[in-house]
Order: sequence, then C-alpha cells, then structure tokens
Amino acid sequence: MAYNPRNKLREFRRIIAIYNQVKQDDIPDTRIVSQIFPKHGIFMSYRKWVYIKGMKPSELQYEQPEENPNQLSMF
Repeated sequence: MAYNPRNKLREFRRIIAIYNQVKQDDIPDTRIVSQIFPKHGIFMSYRKWVYIKGMKPSELQYEQPEENPNQLSMF
C-alpha cells in the first residue's frame, strides 16, 4: 500500500479497529502488538503503536488540501 496521507490514516484506523476487537482488561498492549497484530499482517514496534493509539480522532480524518488557483493543472 502506498503511503500517501489518505492510505496512512486508513491503515491507522484499521489497526485501531483490530485493537478494539481484541482488547480486554487482562490482555496487555505489549501482547497485542507482539502476538495478535502479526496474525493480521501488522508488524510494528510498541513505540509506533503508542504513537497511533495516542492520536486524536480528528487527526485520523483525512482533510483534502485545498487547490491553489494560481497553480497550473496538467490535465
């Protein structure tokens, strides 16, 4: 998957959805990152997981950049 801003945030939302499905009070996040995420094809460090988990919901929404009317269009 190409990592432009839209796909990056889509991947973050998918990771958070999987986390919400499997999270229980007696399962620590370190076990989820090291054992459950790889079963879903997600390989990441705990540090990156803490970064994703700490994002605000507004940061997970993609905002389309406004087009600059002074910039030429190719097509």
